[in-house]
Amino acid sequence: MKKPLFAFTLCAVLLPALASGKADAAPKVKERQPVTEKISVKADRTEAKCGEKITFTVKLTGKNITKRPLLAAIEGNAKIRATRKLVTDENGCAAFEVTSVHPGTVYAAVRIPKTKTFSAAGVAIDKEKVTPALPCPADFNDFWNKIKSGLDARQMDAVLSVEPVRDKSLKAFKVIFPMGGDGKDGYAKLSYPAGAKAKSLPAFLLVHGAGTGFVPVKEEWTKVGGGMLLLSLSPMPADAKGGVYNAKTGRMKGYRYWNADDREKIAFKDMFSRVYRALQYLKSRPEWDGKTLIVYGVSQGGGQALAAGGLDPQITMVIAHVPAICHHGGRARGSDSGWPHYYKIPAYKKDQKAVLDATSYFDGVNFARNIKTQRVMLTTGFIDRTCPSESVFAAFNTIPSANKKLICTPSANHRVPIHVHELALKAVADHIKTGK
Repeated sequence: MKKPLFAFTLCAVLLPALASGKADAAPKVKERQPVTEKISVKADRTEAKCGEKITFTVKLTGKNITKRPLLAAIEGNAKIRATRKLVTDENGCAAFEVTSVHPGTVYAAVRIPKTKTFSAAGVAIDKEKVTPALPCPADFNDFWNKIKSGLDARQMDAVLSVEPVRDKSLKAFKVIFPMGGDGKDGYAKLSYPAGAKAKSLPAFLLVHGAGTGFVPVKEEWTKVGGGMLLLSLSPMPADAKGGVYNAKTGRMKGYRYWNADDREKIAFKDMFSRVYRALQYLKSRPEWDGKTLIVYGVSQGGGQALAAGGLDPQITMVIAHVPAICHHGGRARGSDSGWPHYYKIPAYKKDQKAVLDATSYFDGVNFARNIKTQRVMLTTGFIDRTCPSESVFAAFNTIPSANKKLICTPSANHRVPIHVHELALKAVADHIKTGK
């Protein structure tokens, strides 16, 4: 694999001093000295019980390490959130203790002041005891059943166009799902082994994270488990020209916060509806074997995967890596909420109840309640502050399926380590082969 190349441009603006009507030499600009020190933070354990004391040890290496001031930021439950000042000893070391009496996660990040140099560690606290912050709306299933009924009654009028592939053993297509016009229609890429016979292939829906608009054909993934009917669904809608909207600019910019106080207009209503429609499409394909239906996603895709599992009981396997869109009410309870962190937006500050009421219909925790028979895998990292582990624990603990597994990577942030992806894809291949 080629190493990525990074280009750096250094710009300097020099203002010459004028004296006696003549320009003297420009004054020397004092360059900021690079930080030569490195910092590491470690906890004395990766998991603890409520009330147990956790010791975090800090180690500074490099030139200037003695009596060096540091700042420690502690996150998690509201009662432990704090900023502490530390000073290293003659060996460049410091330590501090944290005790949490609430199930969840303790996160500690220590940095060198006035620099971007920092390190973090996380500890899970009684993760099996984390419960949803808010009750599920009484009409949650009624709300979604009405949406599903409307989609069930709609003719499967997907529009396909051929996509090029490098691997000639595969076929691929762009798929547009008409669902109400520009800004609502679904956009996906379908791929499967050429010459696949009717009822011969397991189906696999790949859902994507925030920032994704365009999705490519996933040729290598299509061959997992001996070959799949794979649909890679963009979280963004198709545009009027048959392309797909950019998630970061233009019309869809800031979509995650749109109408957060209105369950009928919030952007995730359309997004999750497109997920359900994509599942309908996969099941309508003649190549589908009629039994194996897998959904796989990371971050926002993980949240969509939980939604899919809760909406479609025919799904046989749900894999949600570092799932977002979970535990929106956590912060109101004094704990942690997952992305998109509604507690930060003006609408939440204006009317917290309205936002929490509306977003509860799009909370992975509440979809998780309906995942009853599927095989499930969730993953989390203990230093993930985008989708804090507590929000993942809340979703996982709510899943009634007995065939569920939680993979924790204590040192991981909001990234999925390669070995975890490999483990998940092996589980997919095993599921295809054995049905378990």
